[in-house]
Amino acid sequence: MAVTVATFTGLALLAGPSTAAPVRAEGDVATGTITGRVTEGGGVPTPQARVTAKSFAGGAEVVDTATTDEFGRYTLDVPAGDYLVTLHGSDPAFKVLDSYWKDADRVDQATAVTVAADGTASDVDLPLWGGGFVQGTVTSESPSRINGLVATLYDAQGNAIDQQTLTASSPRFTLGATSNVPSGSYRVGLRNGTLVDQPDAARFEVKVSSDSSYDVGTIDLDGPPTTVPRPTISSANPQVGRPLEASLDGWESDEGVSLRYQWYMNGVAIDAGKQATYTPSPGTLGKKLTVKVTAVRGGEAIATATSVATKAVLIGTIEVVRRPTLAAARYPVVGDRIGRDLGYWKPSGLTWSHQWYRNGSAISGQRGSTYLLRSADWGKKVFLVVKASRTGYRTQAERTESVVVKRAPSMSNTTTVLGGGKVKLTAKVVVVGTSRPSGSVAVLEDDVKIGTIASLTNGVGSLTVSGREPGTHRYTLEYSGNSLVVPASRTREVVVR
Repeated sequence: MAVTVATFTGLALLAGPSTAAPVRAEGDVATGTITGRVTEGGGVPTPQARVTAKSFAGGAEVVDTATTDEFGRYTLDVPAGDYLVTLHGSDPAFKVLDSYWKDADRVDQATAVTVAADGTASDVDLPLWGGGFVQGTVTSESPSRINGLVATLYDAQGNAIDQQTLTASSPRFTLGATSNVPSGSYRVGLRNGTLVDQPDAARFEVKVSSDSSYDVGTIDLDGPPTTVPRPTISSANPQVGRPLEASLDGWESDEGVSLRYQWYMNGVAIDAGKQATYTPSPGTLGKKLTVKVTAVRGGEAIATATSVATKAVLIGTIEVVRRPTLAAARYPVVGDRIGRDLGYWKPSGLTWSHQWYRNGSAISGQRGSTYLLRSADWGKKVFLVVKASRTGYRTQAERTESVVVKRAPSMSNTTTVLGGGKVKLTAKVVVVGTSRPSGSVAVLEDDVKIGTIASLTNGVGSLTVSGREPGTHRYTLEYSGNSLVVPASRTREVVVR
């Protein structure tokens, strides 16, 4: 809304002779003039005020300078062209606002003064503006809410220009009286002792003039909604990767009011933090978090509140939901390549490293996800340690189960028909690394167990069976294996006559 703001009076100085300080280059010929008067409140002439003319196209050089006489009059001698005419109210003699023709207190609102050859631009009058100030009154059915309330005047860029602390007995504020507010967009914000902010308690457009201040009227603290409760964060000790939630205890939203959230780390807004929940990213490690909640009605912010800062964000923890396991045969043997199943870890995006172990000692150079079992592993326990890492998280290590590495034997099944229904069955078990493999051998005829070779001598054992009916018989010898050797079996068919 367009408003008018009062200026400060009593700025006229003693009259003095009119002087001019042209800065034209030697030899230039002035072909025109600009004339006018400088006045302040009520049309009082202002002597000793400095007025300059510059090219309106943006040239930095002052074409001519004049000082007003006792009647506030000035004359500028200039060549034909368009000019920016400036009254330097900010000079030490006045310490108020610069102004520009026509009725502008900002250079971007100025109007060009056009001078024709051998012509005069007259009545280029300039007001000496002292700037404006803003007033208003805060009310509440609970006067104690006003005690300690701070009213702050902000410019369009959010810079605080002036502020005043209010009390229940003195709820009226006057802002900008010492800083000379120029025209522009402003707002008044209210902040109470619990740091609950109402940055848009009043929003308005100021137009500086010479006859009145701008009064924002009455700001009712009891109007819906006047404040947002300070939000609380679900944990004062946040951790990377662990979700947080902002809550407003006791908040009851009015119709048409919605909430916006913005999370901050060390005061810097987080692009991804615009919801009530936020999961700290690795980039927040070591930083303190806050959340700002803004109540919005009709697209306009009407109240905000910011939480207390958390402690510095802690390093994240990698969670092992399902431990890694070895991907290996039931009886892993020398010569097998074994791998791993990583299991299930949180969060995603982890980087993996591996180290294989034999009987508790790291195997040199074996840092891959698979491992080829070798002779040195025979009879030993082999396992894998998997480490997961990610920026912002503490490295997590988990080991798989252990497996005992065995050897696979070479086995033969020799059958000899002795006649009279007798058959001799001989098993030979050969294991690299030992000449005396232990274990027993089960003897099956047509898949039915009929006997056992209880022990082996140098890997060899026999069993003779009798009473075999004529015909074809299938004999299977099943070696039991032992703690270092895996089981094995061989089958042969024999014709008994």
